Formats: sequence, structure tokens, C-alpha cells
Amino acid sequence: SMNISFTVNEAYVKYLTVAMRSILDNAEDGEEFRFYVINSGIGEDSKRKLESLKSIRDFYIEYISLSAGDIPPIPENSNAHVSQETNFRLRISSLKPELDKILCLDCDLVAVSSLWNLYNTNIDGYYAACAVDAPSYGGCNDGFMSAVGLKQYYNTGVCLINLKAWRENGVEKKIFDGLSDFAGVLRFPDQDLLNIALKDHVLEIDHQWNLFVGCLDLFYPAEVQKFILKNPKIIHWAGREKPWKYPEIALSDYFWKSAKGTFPAPAAGSAGDQGSAGSQRKNRLCRRLSADQAEICQIQTAVKDTVRQKAGFLPAEAKRTETGNEAD
Repeated sequence: SMNISFTVNEAYVKYLTVAMRSILDNAEDGEEFRFYVINSGIGEDSKRKLESLKSIRDFYIEYISLSAGDIPPIPENSNAHVSQETNFRLRISSLKPELDKILCLDCDLVAVSSLWNLYNTNIDGYYAACAVDAPSYGGCNDGFMSAVGLKQYYNTGVCLINLKAWRENGVEKKIFDGLSDFAGVLRFPDQDLLNIALKDHVLEIDHQWNLFVGCLDLFYPAEVQKFILKNPKIIHWAGREKPWKYPEIALSDYFWKSAKGTFPAPAAGSAGDQGSAGSQRKNRLCRRLSADQAEICQIQTAVKDTVRQKAGFLPAEAKRTETGNEAD
């Protein structure tokens, strides 16, 4: 059977329902699932909604309740769409000591194929398997990578974890050591901490397993974009723009197919690639995403210069960044 975990709060249960439905709908005969829902307290009605999905295919589900006090204090994420519950997954190896492997997924995604091949990827000798974070193609992670000594940066919204290797190599301790060692440069705390702790021990998987919708037209090289669109496996609306807020966002039809029965359908002509209004909306979204990523890149450059200056690689006098402002 496949062990799959999500972290969620009450407000996000409805999106978790869509993600789980998509996994069950696309499963092949004989596939079995064990879902682990790490949460900050969800109601009985929400649990009943999740368990109603057994009408599609039977599965095991376990609820693991944590509170903020169950993990070391982690800086608030500056991205409003990222909740503190996301950080709960950092304790996954100690929360489930009897498991050797688990697939950790974000809730803002849908599967459009069986997860069997991903789950059965051989990760012996690795701590995890992930896809490269799409903004890396635009250089938006360069500053952070330089500051913490990384050669690559991965998106951990789809993360196949070798729990046995985590326990044997003290990865959970490395994660929280990184919290104290690099607190000043963390941007997306849970993902940044995972990248630091998993350094040089990540098996790179294909982008088809983590298609970052918000970066589709922004950062993916043309050949990569063509390849992943030809046969996507998991579609991930990472970032601020979600299909339930903006039905016109790219590839939203996949979400609404799995959301049937959970959300009211969007108005005709508003989803996916339908209509000129939808195209105009997507153009506006792309401009906003471009501005967001540009701002991130500027912050990264400032962080990189500050860290290098403290390390003695830059002159002590103030350096100018791409923003035209003086670095701290």
C-alpha cells in the first residue's frame, strides 16, 4: 500500500478532499492507500467528509493532531497562503516511526494519473525524491542557495521521503538545527529547512510529478514546458493564485473535475482556457506572478550580498543591489 501524508487545518479540509478524490479517481486496480492527515484539530464533520470518499475506493485514514507547541518555534511565513500547519510535516519521521517511506503532498494539487510509479521510485541511498523548484530556472533561488551552500533547490510540495534514512542519519535534527543556524535567511521556512537538511541527498524527479502552474509560462524552459504539458502527473497550484479563488488560472479544469461535489462549478466560460476574458485574466495573473518573483529575486540578491559581506567576500562598504537600494 502507499503511505501518503498531508498537513491541514480546518479551513483547508475542503481542498484536501479534492486532492484525495483525485488520487482515488486515478488509482489503478489493486492499489491501496493509507492516508495520514497531520492537523491542528479538525471537526468530526470534516472527518466524515473525508471518509465519505471511501465510496470511490476503500482506504485507511489516520488523523494526527499537533499544536504549535509540538514543534520548535518557526518564523511566520511571509506568504499568506502558507499556514503554520505546513511545518508539522518536518516531524514526520518521528510521528510515524513504524513507516519506512511516505509521500508527503501539499493540499493545493490534484493527481491526474496513478501515483504508483512515483511511490515505487527507488530512493535507496537518498533522503527524498523531489522536483527542482521551477523559479530556480529564473535564478530566483540563487541567493538563498549561495547563502546556505546548496547546489540545487527543490519544491517539496511533492516529496517522497525515505523515513528509514531520515532516522538513521538524524535528518529531523538537521532540520531544526537549520532553524537556529539559518533563521535570518529563511524565506519559505518549511521548504527552505528541508532543502538545507536534505542537501546532496535528493533524487531529482521529473517535473510531470510536480507541475508548478504559477510558473508555467514564466520560468520553465520551452522544452520542459512542452514535455510536462504532454503528460502531466500531478498539477500543483503553489503560490498565491489558487483555482478556487481564480477559476480562470491555467489548467484549472483539472481541479474542477476533482472538485465536483465539493465546490460549486465556476460560471461557464470562466475556467481553464475558455473565452477571451479568461485569457485576459491569466495575463494579469502572469504579470502579478512575474512581479512577485522579481521581488523575491531582489530579496535573494540582498540576502546573498549580506551573507557574503559578513563572510568577508565583499567590501565592508554598502553594496548596491538590483533594486537600487543599499543592502543592510
